[in-house]
Amino acid sequence: MFRFSGPTEFLPFLSGGTPFFAGIGDYFPFIAIIAVFLLVVVLPARKEKKAKANMLETLKKGDKVLLQAGMIGKIQQVKNGDDTVVVDFDGTKIPFLKSTIIRVFNDKKVEAKS
Repeated sequence: MFRFSGPTEFLPFLSGGTPFFAGIGDYFPFIAIIAVFLLVVVLPARKEKKAKANMLETLKKGDKVLLQAGMIGKIQQVKNGDDTVVVDFDGTKIPFLKSTIIRVFNDKKVEAKS
């Protein structure tokens, strides 16, 4: 068998000592848990955040929206500078932050089904 005849303090696997990466198997469960956490929690949350940001950027006058408070109204005005919208509730116009909108109802899809 091959014997290394030089200094072996930097190469313990050649001198018969413990391998350099021998203890990495002890950390495998932790690495697997972190990978599963990323796949199950972080990536879908990132996708949902992008979808909501896209929805808020495409708001326009006349869109029917659902607010976090459970109120449904139509957008009267979109103010992009300060991220607010004015929502009309059957004649009552109230300004809200865009972030309070949780859903936009698309009437065009409803009409297409009819």
